[in-house]
Amino acid sequence: MQTVWIMVIAWVIGIVAQDWYVFATVIVGSIAGLCIVLRPHDLRLCWLLIACMAGACRMSWYQWVPDHAPTELVRGTVTIQDVRASWLEQRVLIRGETGYGFLITLPPEPVLLRGMNLTVSGVIRPFEVDGSAYEAALRKRHVIGTLELHEPPLIASADGWIVFCERIRLASQRNIQAVFREPIASVVVGMLLGVGGDVSEPVAQAFRTSGTSHILVISGWNITIVAALCQMLLQACRVQGIWTLIIPLTVIGVYVIFTGASAAVVRAGYMGAVMVIGKWLDRPRDMWNIIAVAVWLMSAGDPLTLWDLGFQLSTFATIGLIGFGNRVDAVLSRTPLGSQQLGWAREGLAATIAAQIPTLPIMLCRLGSPSPWSLLANMIITPVVPFAMATGAGVTLIAWISPICASVAAWIAIPAFAWIIDGSIAIAALPAPVQWQLEHVWFEWCLHACWVIWLVLYGKRASAKPTQEMV
Repeated sequence: MQTVWIMVIAWVIGIVAQDWYVFATVIVGSIAGLCIVLRPHDLRLCWLLIACMAGACRMSWYQWVPDHAPTELVRGTVTIQDVRASWLEQRVLIRGETGYGFLITLPPEPVLLRGMNLTVSGVIRPFEVDGSAYEAALRKRHVIGTLELHEPPLIASADGWIVFCERIRLASQRNIQAVFREPIASVVVGMLLGVGGDVSEPVAQAFRTSGTSHILVISGWNITIVAALCQMLLQACRVQGIWTLIIPLTVIGVYVIFTGASAAVVRAGYMGAVMVIGKWLDRPRDMWNIIAVAVWLMSAGDPLTLWDLGFQLSTFATIGLIGFGNRVDAVLSRTPLGSQQLGWAREGLAATIAAQIPTLPIMLCRLGSPSPWSLLANMIITPVVPFAMATGAGVTLIAWISPICASVAAWIAIPAFAWIIDGSIAIAALPAPVQWQLEHVWFEWCLHACWVIWLVLYGKRASAKPTQEMV
C-alpha cells in the first residue's frame, strides 16, 4: 500500500477518534511526541501520527462553536441551507453568523430555495435530549433546535449561483412532473435530480425492501453512468485525444449544476471526475492515489462528510469500478453480451455490477437487511438504469424546448422506468425473513474499514499482476 493511502487512512482515523473521544487530539499528539523523541529515525511512523493528529485537530476545530443561551433571541439575517417542501409546509434549515443552525416551519408559499437570505426574528427552542435520530444528526452539525418566529420572515436576498442552480433544478422538476405521471414522475426526479422526497411511501418501501433504494440517491455510481454514456457517445463519434477528458468533465460539471449542486451531488461529482481522469490516464496504480486525495480534500472541507451516505456510496462505487470493472467486463465478454453489437450494453452492465459489489455492506448497515432477493433485483433492474437515465435526461432537456415533443419522446423512457418500479414492487412482495438493522455504530465502522482495506489490497494486487507479467 502506498504512502498516500496510509496517510489518508491515518487522517480519517484521527477524525473518527476525535468524534468518539473529545481528548483524542491530546492523546494522539502525546503519542506522536513520544515517537519523535524515542524513534526519530522512523519517519514513516512519525508522519502517520502527525496525519492522525491533523485529522483529530480538524474535527476538533469543526466541533467548536460559540456557546448559546437555551432561549436565546435571534434577530437578523440568516442563510437557507436546506428546504424540505411538501404540499402543506416547508421545513427550512437556516444558519446564522454565529455558526448555529435552526429549523423553521413555513407555509408552502412563497417557495424558498437553498442559498436565499432571510431576515428573521424569534426565540430558540432547543431539541430534546432524547429526540429522533434525525434531530441527533442535526445537532451534530450544530443545528440546535427550532426557531419560533415572532413575525413572518422576509427575503433579504435571492441572488447567487446556488439560488440559480436551485431554480434550474426546480424548473426541471416541474417539467418532469408535467410530462410523466406518478409514480414514474417522482422516480425520474429522484434518479436524475436526487429529489426522492416526492416518491410515495409504498413505492419507496418497495425500493428499500428489494434493496434497490440506491437508485433514488445520486452518488458516484449515477455520475459514472453519466460519464460512461458520454464516453460511449464520443467513441461512436470517433472523438479522441484530450477531448475525451474535457468533454466528460464538462458534462459532469453541467449535470452537477443541473441537479442543484447540493453538497451530496458535488461530492458525487468529485468521485465521478476522479473516475474519468483515471480512465483517461489508464494507470490503475495512480487511481488509488487520486481517490485518496479526493477523500482527503472532501473530509478536510467538512469532516462529517465521512458519515454521509452519498459520500460512502460514491467512494465505494469508485473503488469497485477500479478494482472490479475490468474483471466483470471480461466475464461478461464470454457471454452473449460479448458481441460487438452489444458492447454498449456490456460496458454499462459491467460498470453497474462493479459499482454494486463494494456498496452492498454499506446498504446493509445503513438500511438494514434487504430482501434475500435483492441480488436478483439488482441483476434485473440496475442494468436498465443507464438506459432509463439517458432517455429520462433526454426527455427532460426536450421539455425545456417543447413540452409537446417531450410528451411524445417520453414513450421511449416509460418502459424502462416501469420495469424498474414494477420490478422492485414485485420482488419486494416475495416472501422474506424479518428485517433487522445494525444498532451499534462502531460495528458499522469496523465492517466498513475491513471491507475497504480488503478491496484496496485486492484491487492493487490485481492491478499489479499485469505489470509483473510484462516484466
